[in-house]
Amino acid sequence: AVSAQDPDTLLTHLLRIENDTECVNQLYKHGLDLADKDPKLAFSMAKSCETIAIKTNSKKHIGYSNNLLGVLYTKQGHYKKALVYIEKYMTVQKGLNNTAGIAVSCRNLGNIYLRLKQFQKAEDFFLEALKYYNSMNNKAEVANELLNIGVIKHLQGQFDAATEHYQKAFGVGKELNDY
Repeated sequence: AVSAQDPDTLLTHLLRIENDTECVNQLYKHGLDLADKDPKLAFSMAKSCETIAIKTNSKKHIGYSNNLLGVLYTKQGHYKKALVYIEKYMTVQKGLNNTAGIAVSCRNLGNIYLRLKQFQKAEDFFLEALKYYNSMNNKAEVANELLNIGVIKHLQGQFDAATEHYQKAFGVGKELNDY
């Protein structure tokens, strides 16, 4: 399997995929997988993903590259750059009327504002993501958003509100048999 090879070989292999949209799909997938394990390689994949996505002129694939770069810039602490890319991702997802993509962009924006300690903006985006995940009946992601809101409440010293959100998330987890 390619993923068992050394990372440089993986990137070289992915860049040899002849179908550009499939190449972007694979760079996006592996870039997200490597975001924490090998951020430097993930960033190389993201930049390649962006270049190839622009060449395809596929809004979906340009969106992928925007999201990947936004996530990586967030992890690196470059929040202004991250906001630009995640906002571009959201614009693409809204244009495609992709509810799941809009929810992901709301969560990612919430994460950026949380790191910037702009708690109200973070909460607003997490609530928006929660709305979308509820509309899709995606209970696992509903629980994640409840946890995110609980974290904000906790950081603001609103311990009763934090506990309420954590308990709601736990209830969803019990429903899903996922603790």
